[in-house]
Parts: sequence; structure tokens; C-alpha cells
Amino acid sequence: MLISAYLYCISAMLLRIRMGEANTLSFCLLGAILGLSYLTKTFMLPMTFVFLGIAFIASGYNRVALRNTLIAFGIFLLISSPFVFALSQSKGYFTFGDSGKLNYAWHVNGIQRFIHWQGDPAGGNVPKHPTRIIFDSPTVYEFAAPVSGSYPPFYDPSYWYEGVTVHHDLKMQITAFFRNGKVFVERFFILQSGIILCALLLFCVSRKKRDIIIRLTQLWFLVLPPFIALFLYLLVHLEQRYWGGYNVMFWCSILSAMCFSNFQPYERSAKRICAFMLAILFAQILGYTIYTVNNRSLNLNWLDNLVQEVNSKDRDFFSPVPTQVADYLRRGIVVPGDKVACIERLNGMHAFWAHLARVRIVAEVQGEDVAQFWGADDDIKSQVIAAFGRTGAKILVFHLPDYVTELGNINAQRIENTRYYFMPLKR
Repeated sequence: MLISAYLYCISAMLLRIRMGEANTLSFCLLGAILGLSYLTKTFMLPMTFVFLGIAFIASGYNRVALRNTLIAFGIFLLISSPFVFALSQSKGYFTFGDSGKLNYAWHVNGIQRFIHWQGDPAGGNVPKHPTRIIFDSPTVYEFAAPVSGSYPPFYDPSYWYEGVTVHHDLKMQITAFFRNGKVFVERFFILQSGIILCALLLFCVSRKKRDIIIRLTQLWFLVLPPFIALFLYLLVHLEQRYWGGYNVMFWCSILSAMCFSNFQPYERSAKRICAFMLAILFAQILGYTIYTVNNRSLNLNWLDNLVQEVNSKDRDFFSPVPTQVADYLRRGIVVPGDKVACIERLNGMHAFWAHLARVRIVAEVQGEDVAQFWGADDDIKSQVIAAFGRTGAKILVFHLPDYVTELGNINAQRIENTRYYFMPLKR
């Protein structure tokens, strides 16, 4: 949302510069907005050079334009440099952010994503400080120090993934490009089919189609950035939310190029055309909503997975349960800053109760190891619980899957009417 707001402000500045107000003030504002946008999302660093280059060309690419562009870049550096300095100092090497490197390793090179990467010595990837395995089967991960946060493995992935190297492999790059291209087709051409149809309808009924194309070329400074951003995302990883603000820039440019004076011969039918377009958009929104609720129709894997999570019987996802668990734990069981251990079907990233209770998860059993834990004998379970206790965790909180009918020798207390339980740990 914040990046989208910055993109709209950047678009306004570019439009202002293109319309003749290419003064120092406009460029100063542009530089300030670009600096703030970089502090919000690292991806805006390469896009900063794109927007500054466009501003330079749009303002006449002369000496004055060059001076103003350099001033804008100076303001960008003034805003972003303190963050880059602090980040580089904390990492021990110069960096403006590791999100690009990590995303390339995750989504192009196929490195284990997000958490608990233990390295790939055969591929030359050895983590300097991975999360620590303190029990092998089921795997128990410990991460009490040095990263803070309610769930340290995802609070600063760059720390746990330090030592990863990216490999530029043409085959992997092409695979990633086409995988992201498929995502773009699903998000743009399918989910936005209504607005695409409306735009084509307006173009077809226009008197002067050539004028629309000319006006669109005149808006190149607004049309070009979305395509550059899209290309960069296609190279690594694309999600719908990444391109949201650029999508608005694109459609505003397309629709603003269609002057209403071109529809004069159809003034009598204007109301019918508008009603038809509204019906198209309403039908698309209604159909998309029905699909989301009932999980039918188009084969959009990301939406299938989301609905599956929401409807999952052994997962309190998007529900008041995390708040209920956090409120219960804060009634004298834990205090903010306490260390806890957890057993979650997914992982601690989804243990929203920990953030709400302001406690720190320092060890966990997660993923496929959860089923292994509940299928183990009582002796193994006791060893795992003892391992949790040695991490300094005060309590163990776990979500009981539906397939587990009894706790066995685990002396835990149920948290009200939820599937969550907790038990004190011996430290």
C-alpha cells in the first residue's frame, strides 16, 4: 500500500515535469519521494535510476535537466544513505539490502526458502550461522540468539542465509522467467479480463483510433516504468501485490489516452456503452468473488492454496484464535519478552499468537516433522520436550492436529476451546 502511494506521487511528479514544470522544486520532491520509497522497499533502488532517467529525458535532456536530475539524486542519497550506512555497519560489509540476492537464490536457484536453510556443501553454499538443530528425529530447530523478534528466523533472513551464493544459470533463469510469466498471465489477462474488454470496447468505438495511439506514445514516461518493473520481476519472482501500483500507472495511462471527444457520434449510445462496461466489470467481480469462496473454476494455484488454508480443519488461519491464545497466555503465564517453544503444523511464521503476546519463539518443530513428533513413542516425545527446555524456553505451546486423539504422557493444559495447548518447561 505504501509503495503504491509513493508510485502515485512519483507519477504526479513525472507528469508535472513533462507538462513544463521541470523546475528544481519538482526534482527535489521527486528525489525525496524516491528516497522514501527505497526505505520502504529495496526494489525501488534500481527503479530510482529508471525514474530519474525518465525525468531527465522528459524535461528536455539538456544542461538544466542534468543539473536538476543530479540534485534529485543527491536528495535521494541524503535520505537513503543513513540507512545504507547503518545496514552496512551491522552486516560488516557494504550492502544496500540483501532481499534481491535472497529472492534470486530462493526463486531462481532453488535454495530452500525462507527458514532453516542448512546449506548445500556440494553446491558451494555453506551458511555461516544457520539455525541450530538440537534434535535430529523429529528435527528441532533452535534460534534463541542473536536475532530478536517474535520469530527470529524470518525477522532477519539475511543473517541466517549469510554465506549463500547465487549462480547465474541460463536454464534456471529461463525456467523462472516462464514460471513468472504464467503468473502474470493469470493475474493480468484473466483476473483483469473485464477492464481489458472495456478498454478494447472504448478503442473500437472511438472515432480517431490513431489519435489514441499518438496520445499513448506521448504518455511514454508513465507507460514505460510498469514494463521495466514487470521485466525485472519476471527475472526473479512475481506476485500480484508487487505489481499493484505499477498496474494502476499502466491503466491510468491507457484510459487517459482515450479522449471523450472521440466518442461524439455515439453520444446517444453513451449511456448504453457505460452500462454495458459496468455490467462487464460487475460480472467479473461477482465471478471472482464466487470463485474465491467456493474454490472453483479457473486453475489459479495460489488461490487454491489460500482457500485450502482457510478451510483447513486443523488450522486456525485468519481467525480470532491467535488473539484468544495470546490473551490467555498473558494472564500470568508469560510476560513480554519471555522465550517460548512451539510445535506448529506450518512453522512459527504463522504463530501469530507469539507476536500478539509479545513473546519470542526460540525453538520449534515444524512442517513434516510435526507428524513425526506425534507419531513417535512417549520416550522420543519426552526427549524432544527436554531439548526444548534446554533452550531457555519458559513454556511449550503447540497446536494439536485433528488426527491426534490423545496427548499420552504430555502433561499440557488446553487453552480454552481452541486446539492449542501449553505446558511449562524445565530449564
